[in-house]
Amino acid sequence: MEYLDGHKPKLISSLSTTFWKWIFPAFWIPGMGVVAVMAWLDLLDKTLPLGGKLAIFGVWVGASTLLIGWSRALHHVWLAEDHLLVSGGGRRVRVPLEHIQEISESRFQKVKHIKVSLNQPTAIGRVFRFIAPMSFQPPFSDHPVVKEIKNRRHDLLAVPRGDR
Repeated sequence: MEYLDGHKPKLISSLSTTFWKWIFPAFWIPGMGVVAVMAWLDLLDKTLPLGGKLAIFGVWVGASTLLIGWSRALHHVWLAEDHLLVSGGGRRVRVPLEHIQEISESRFQKVKHIKVSLNQPTAIGRVFRFIAPMSFQPPFSDHPVVKEIKNRRHDLLAVPRGDR
């Protein structure tokens, strides 16, 4: 994607977003389903009580539901001059930085995800998430991508609208 002024938007979401959105759920859900069926048919442990079988089945259904909800919210994101380009669900949406209400990130997780909340609805909703690229960061500090978005947004809001 090329802009008229020659600047190319910068991809700020990790390439692993595709893995976490599509590939991991596609293997984890059926894989755990096979384990749940094997437990139910006494192929894992013949002495497993009914409560244990129900627990395995419940964990599979509950974790699968959470995984689907989490992965559906993941998007590929690019940072342009004054907006984000968010791609997901067959759509590419332009989100002005001034529409960002809050940006937060996961802490103490190897796979860091960033959550962006908007003050206006878009075609992808008011909240979207993306996987941040791997980087070293000290504990309790913002990820470099979060810092960049916050700084860009701050600089943009500091300039009067007529001067943009």
